[in-house]
Amino acid sequence: MHLLGPSLGTGLLGARPSPASRSADLARLLSLSGDLEPEEGVPRVPAMPSAPKLIPRILHQTYKSADVPQSARRLMLSWRTLHPGWDIRFYDDQDCLDFVRREFPEYLAAYRGLERDVQRSDFFRYMVVLRLGGVYADIDTEARQPLDGLLASSDTLVVGWESDFPDAQTTVDSWYVRPRQVLQWVFAAAPGHPALRAACDRIAAGVATRHSLSPAIDTLERTGPGLFTDVVLEAAAGSPWAGAARDPWTVRILPRVAFGAPKAPAHGLTPLDPGVVVLHHFMGSWRSRRRWPWQVSAGEVARALARRFLARPGDAEAAEVRKLEAADRGAEQLYPTSLTFDPPYVALAPRGGLGESQSGADVAAALAAHGSWQPSVQPLRGPTLAEVLVGSLGGVGQRRGTLVDVGAGYGVVALAAAARGHAVHAFEAGPRSAAALRASVAYNGFGDRVALHETEVLGAVVQSARLCLDVPAAGGEAGGATGASPLGEAAVQLARGYGPPEAYGAREEPGECRRPARRTTLAQALPAGLSVDALRISANGWEAHILEGFAPLLAAAPAPVIALEWNPAALRRAGTPDPVAAILRPLHDAGYTEASHSGYVCDERWYAATYGVRRRGGVTPEELAALRQPTWCRLHVEDWGALLERASPRSPETLLFVNREAGAARRRMGGGAGDAAARAGHAEATGGDEGANDAEPGALARAALGAAAANAGGAEAVAAAGHGSRAAVESVGGETAANADAAAATGTAHDAQAAMGTADGGKAAASPSPAVGNQPAAAGAARADAATATQGQVRSATGATNSLGGAAELENMDAAVHATAAAVADLADAQVALHSGGDATR
Repeated sequence: MHLLGPSLGTGLLGARPSPASRSADLARLLSLSGDLEPEEGVPRVPAMPSAPKLIPRILHQTYKSADVPQSARRLMLSWRTLHPGWDIRFYDDQDCLDFVRREFPEYLAAYRGLERDVQRSDFFRYMVVLRLGGVYADIDTEARQPLDGLLASSDTLVVGWESDFPDAQTTVDSWYVRPRQVLQWVFAAAPGHPALRAACDRIAAGVATRHSLSPAIDTLERTGPGLFTDVVLEAAAGSPWAGAARDPWTVRILPRVAFGAPKAPAHGLTPLDPGVVVLHHFMGSWRSRRRWPWQVSAGEVARALARRFLARPGDAEAAEVRKLEAADRGAEQLYPTSLTFDPPYVALAPRGGLGESQSGADVAAALAAHGSWQPSVQPLRGPTLAEVLVGSLGGVGQRRGTLVDVGAGYGVVALAAAARGHAVHAFEAGPRSAAALRASVAYNGFGDRVALHETEVLGAVVQSARLCLDVPAAGGEAGGATGASPLGEAAVQLARGYGPPEAYGAREEPGECRRPARRTTLAQALPAGLSVDALRISANGWEAHILEGFAPLLAAAPAPVIALEWNPAALRRAGTPDPVAAILRPLHDAGYTEASHSGYVCDERWYAATYGVRRRGGVTPEELAALRQPTWCRLHVEDWGALLERASPRSPETLLFVNREAGAARRRMGGGAGDAAARAGHAEATGGDEGANDAEPGALARAALGAAAANAGGAEAVAAAGHGSRAAVESVGGETAANADAAAATGTAHDAQAAMGTADGGKAAASPSPAVGNQPAAAGAARADAATATQGQVRSATGATNSLGGAAELENMDAAVHATAAAVADLADAQVALHSGGDATR
């Protein structure tokens, strides 16, 4: 397995400065990362409080003259609006030349010797950030989110992925020069970063080098994303934890959605994705820029004519394809992506289309695009499974919990738990996934927290046996699965040990097997006496068998939280004819009485429950936003049949089970897991804000919308309810008078809203949840409140709306993310569960 550098095939790796020398260099940056005087004529915006960062709060932008097109001025204004206190610096062509002459005389000849204006623009952006630090952004980029919250205090280089293609031909056909390419229309760095110095040195040394007969490809390779990708990945090639001291010159590569979303939907991204931080509008202003007079020569004209008339069409592209194919190592190449989690961590994975799929999804592609993944759930909806499970273990600095992750894949959940300091036992036998996870553990310095089980495949006691996990390669040779070609879904599951049971019958002798393994039980595979705080199982239908093998531990010391994948078709193929009797009923009887589900069935239920409201019309965008489907839906016993019948045969639902008594028992023993879970669950549901009920507006708005939809004056009531809901949150402030145990007992979000009390005149009063038998009266009150709500008053005693058409389903939908709270926060104190009402996105 090759990690970055050599596997990229650049052939340009050199000796990297030692961590000690880099530490000395970085120490000097601390004195430069504060206030820097702006260039003459650039106004200073009043500074805003910000945590100290190594990347200074300076924005650099450039254009050929001060006559910036009006369309670009609007985009430039977005940076100033979202970044108060930043030094906004603008440079025209003459300013750029003066800067190079003054700051980098050693590069002046190379700068003037470049053939095209766009090449000088590339060169300048590397130099200005190398010298001054800060953020460079093209003038046709739009700031969608402030960078203050994105840039960490220890960051020294932050860039973003631009492309993710499986092969060289697709790459070149799409006008890229690297299958996985780093963009450079926006990036941030501390002054003096070695990667930027390497870029400048390489450009200066290669001014006379022709990279391609195509002028466009030549530019991309000479100064553009091709060169930038190479130097960035070389800087990121070694783990920052590899040496005796951590390398201070960090490299963080963000998923494509952050900086690389297209202005029209393409390649799995849209400009409206919530993860977009910077949007590039591709105005192509550089294409119209005039050439500088001193560069026009008879020799250059002759070369241009030769390229145009002597080269056959496609020659340049074909040459580029051959070059990329020669350097490509396929699935063995691993690329780092900083995932969307707090704190962030790096996951290493191959390019999209080349890795091992999991749960019917190309996880590697999802991580590169969005920085997160959960089966059957749209990216960046939350709280995610990782947030819920890891949140249940507690936050940084709290008790160290233990997560067991079966079918860990590329480690989305396992690495997230390790990032917060928890212990992890990760079971993954898929050769490519296990190799990538092993590399990620080393890269992040998690070796003391993560135990990776690569040769233990789990099942029931009666299934214990010696296995051979060899999979025939495409050419028929046994033992493939580690080469460069992608594997099909069936081969992937076979290699992971969770293929059809009959495939593991008669196996070869040990000497004939390249990938020997053993089938054992989870209880036997874990160290004796280990206390499991959270368990996740993703095993392509083997979930029931693995739970059976976990039964001894489940009886002796049940894990407070269990998450597993639910695919009835896969369960039956793996030998579980009755999934309800094998999974749902035993867990319920064992004390896991609070359950939630996430995936297509949850989305379908939410869509059906809110169809009438959306069809009625007259709903503002703000109210429609409150109708977004939640990530989690409450799962009652009476919903088991629907969950079985509606489940997708290809994409699993994720089930989340909570044993409240188990959490309380851990708390009584002094472990603190329950208290940690409560605090973490509250933080996950409220975005870490202790003083506001962030999720409350969505829940109140949905309750009001549901009631208003049954009224004759629906549109007006909807609007009033929406405004009233927001006013309620303002008046409640940070106070919550709660009796969530009553709300959890009824299982309705409307009851939870009633438990929050009413807000009138800025005062919050506690009121108990209405009994289930009072639902008709509560529904009537809900309709009245929704019709008369004002900015200063909204009453949250909307109750359950079972008397309305389809309201029983709506009840479950409004309780969707309450299931997450029950799964996380209620392990210790059910009162904080009220914070997660509605769509509790981070």
